[in-house]
Amino acid sequence: MEELTFSQILGKIKDAKLETDNFDTVIGIGRGGIVPGSLIANYLKTDFAVLWLNFRDDSHCPRHEKPKLVKDFDMDLTGRKVLVVDDVSKSGATLTKAKEILKAKNASKIKTLVVNGPKNKTDYPLDYTLFSFEKCVKFPWN
Repeated sequence: MEELTFSQILGKIKDAKLETDNFDTVIGIGRGGIVPGSLIANYLKTDFAVLWLNFRDDSHCPRHEKPKLVKDFDMDLTGRKVLVVDDVSKSGATLTKAKEILKAKNASKIKTLVVNGPKNKTDYPLDYTLFSFEKCVKFPWN
């Protein structure tokens, strides 16, 4: 299992050149996207909020048939440029659901980022991947 450090993650955040998209809001998927999302929001000096979606359990096995909103999300995103952040994405289902919810909140632009995701992004709702590992990684916040 590959162990990532905060230094490695922060370096990749800087390398991603996220500031060129002029995001004004970062949304972290609760729970896995909270720490990386807040790091990115701090780096970009933007607003940060949590979207509580749940699909997989702690061992990464599907808990529900599809991602499920487990807490209300009532933030008005009208005209905002949003970056959705999660720690890991295997199928893209959670990011797809997040984009659906945020579009309904009138965000003007929605892009997605995961810390660890697939190398091949064809037909996948992913704009940024910080690390592309074929195996599981250990995050410094776990």
